[in-house]
Amino acid sequence: TGTRYQHSIATMNYQGQNNNVIYSAPFGTSVSEPSISSDGEKIYFTHTFSGNYEIFSINFDGSDLNNLTDTSNFYEENPKISPDGTKVLYTSSKEGKQSIYVMNSDGTNHNRLTSLDQGDSEASWSPDGTKIVYVSNRNDNRDIYVMNSDGSNQNRITYHASFDVRPSWSTSNNKIIWNTNKDESTWGELYIMNSNGTSKTRLTNNNSSEGYASFD
Repeated sequence: TGTRYQHSIATMNYQGQNNNVIYSAPFGTSVSEPSISSDGEKIYFTHTFSGNYEIFSINFDGSDLNNLTDTSNFYEENPKISPDGTKVLYTSSKEGKQSIYVMNSDGTNHNRLTSLDQGDSEASWSPDGTKIVYVSNRNDNRDIYVMNSDGSNQNRITYHASFDVRPSWSTSNNKIIWNTNKDESTWGELYIMNSNGTSKTRLTNNNSSEGYASFD
């Protein structure tokens, strides 16, 4: 957006009221991908400046802004706070190709969960915090995978020559909704499946792109 616009992190209640800007990014930088802790106390987000992407945290009232990754010339993005508020998933290229990492919610103890040469991204926690769903390009095709929260037992759950992206868990812990252009969809439609990859069902059928769905 250059210097004409100023990006901000803002909060409001579920009725769209009490809109409050808690952090205004410096002009020429941006903020995106906010993830709120389950207790409503912390917000984790991607902060972009000088061609660098970092993960920041801030209290819900706008206090205590912290850079949790603090690297240079690398991408750290797409933070997702765990259901219990103790861990943060994120994507980084700091050791090579994009991989999934996890750190403590205070920015300590960074650990890589996926291999360096596979192009992994878009990770999110299952509601019980025991599993992680993510997108990988490890078979030269973007597919959905599920693994344990410690990075073990990585399993591919989509198998077709199309893109499969933007996965999101159901609150019941046993379904995943995602975007794909399988079945000759030009734009990408929403599908739902069991968390083990079975019973794939198409939900939308429109001449437009559908994505970033989530469960309530």
